[in-house]
Amino acid sequence: MSVFCFDIVWHGFKESCTAKMIQQTSISSPHSGQALVIFKTREAAEIAVRKLDEGCLLLSNGRYVCNSN
Repeated sequence: MSVFCFDIVWHGFKESCTAKMIQQTSISSPHSGQALVIFKTREAAEIAVRKLDEGCLLLSNGRYVCNSN
């Protein structure tokens, strides 16, 4: 699923990154289904966060991605 996160970032922001999905465990985590994304530069990360703060990213399958602080 990390590849899916990478694709979202690439197609949504045209930025390269490293992504890691937070796996669901037997003990339910409030972060399950979220991902950690590490951008190549601080500027790229700040641009992505600012865009997500301003609104959500709508994917081609109708789902959306929002910033959750």
